[in-house]
Amino acid sequence: MGKLVDIILLALHSLSVHLVRSGLTMLGIVFGVCSVSIMLAIQAGASKEAQEKLSVLGSNNVIMNSIEPARETSGGRGQGRIVLKKYGIQHRDIKCIVDNVPGVKDYATVHKVKLRYYCPEDRKRYSLVMGVTPNYADILNLRISQGRFISTVDMLHRKSYCVITKTLARQAFRCMNPVGKTVRLKGQPFRIIGVIDFIPSKLGITEEDIPIFIPKATKVSRFGQININWHEGNMTSEDVQVDQLILQMADEAAVVKASPIIRSIMEKNHDKLEYAIMVPLKLIQAKAEQQKIWDMIFIAIASISLIVGGIGIMNIMLASVTERTREIGIRRALGAKKIEIVIQFLIEAMLMTTLGGLIGVIIGYFVPPLLKDIVDVTPIVSVSMLIGPLLMAVAVGVVSGLYPARRAASLDPIEALRHE
Repeated sequence: MGKLVDIILLALHSLSVHLVRSGLTMLGIVFGVCSVSIMLAIQAGASKEAQEKLSVLGSNNVIMNSIEPARETSGGRGQGRIVLKKYGIQHRDIKCIVDNVPGVKDYATVHKVKLRYYCPEDRKRYSLVMGVTPNYADILNLRISQGRFISTVDMLHRKSYCVITKTLARQAFRCMNPVGKTVRLKGQPFRIIGVIDFIPSKLGITEEDIPIFIPKATKVSRFGQININWHEGNMTSEDVQVDQLILQMADEAAVVKASPIIRSIMEKNHDKLEYAIMVPLKLIQAKAEQQKIWDMIFIAIASISLIVGGIGIMNIMLASVTERTREIGIRRALGAKKIEIVIQFLIEAMLMTTLGGLIGVIIGYFVPPLLKDIVDVTPIVSVSMLIGPLLMAVAVGVVSGLYPARRAASLDPIEALRHE
């Protein structure tokens, strides 16, 4: 034990003699360790945010959307022509699914229409008005930041109430509390009763659509079941019974079993592909697998700087062996064994990488939180993200110091003593 302490002290003395050189050599390890830690922290933060947004959809939900089937080529295009399109999910589909698919706990339906809306600060723009059932927010775990969501009583009495997003609240009402204010949809007043924090993009709607949620019964009674659109002089009428169906299953196992059954039912009920089935559970699992791949890629990229730092340490250690050939010869002549020479040079290499690694860990701990506004993600720093790169640095020290240590130990004592 005493010999080991002496060797460590000798290694520290050797490094302190060439302090600037040792410091510059450690920089590669410092940058390598801190870059690995920072990249992992940013990736972990981005992954967590993505997982949270996906989890809002519900890992035990199955989401179905009505989509317009591919158009068949027609002979001509007449001005003023009225076209009625009837497609998408129907009420009979829902009944078949609820009656035949095991594990269906609850379901919510949506009916959409594009309408012009008006409010004092944001006038005469179009909004995607969403007629929804009261359980819509609960099934999708939507966060209500202000007020409340639509209730069963609102639905029953066809109330002129609406719920808006935080983005619209910020645009239309600035710093004012929007709850209790009025917005007009196609000229009809609707009182705002709540504000939703954010809308998951995977639902098929975005903040740019300016979604406004109203009771589904109110939507049908005020604006009708058939949506009418004008495009290039043609009026298109769309009769879609259900624009979106969200099935809440008992658990994730029920989702796995139900997905093929639901697909089979829809294929039997529809000749054309006028629906899309999305399973959030599969998206969450795919995201987790993708996260593992990206972690490996980021570690590999960031580790290059560690390898470069290791090459620098090997180069300096080889130069040190040449410079200290006479010292090695004297030590061997005084009875030092080859293994002691190997340990001395290995410890020197490991001390440089360990000290550089510790500095890199400190930087990797304090820097990620400062990058929050730059990368638009909240980085997450964990113990494993700091210990892992530090162990890699120590391993680099062992590998990069092994060859110079063996070369030093293999020197002939007599030849080493003659070295000038």
